[in-house]
Amino acid sequence: MSYHSRVTSPIDDVLEGIERDPTDVTYDDALAVCRHLFGEPAISTASQAVFRTPWPRDPRLSVQNVKGRVKPHQVSVILRAARRFGDG
Repeated sequence: MSYHSRVTSPIDDVLEGIERDPTDVTYDDALAVCRHLFGEPAISTASQAVFRTPWPRDPRLSVQNVKGRVKPHQVSVILRAARRFGDG
């Protein structure tokens, strides 16, 4: 599934990999996707990044670094956000 235009980008490839295996997503991949979608994080530490989203009622998206990986529920939020951008 392509989330953006017909021309694929490295972020599209990362998103497709995340969708194929959402149980094994690196923090670096999740961070790259979120930066692409939302810009720089509003809050950033070594173990967490919080991004502002453009949607009402979904004001923030948090990504936590747990031993180099991202929690599964955070992966599902990232994928939903990417789909919303792709639909818009």
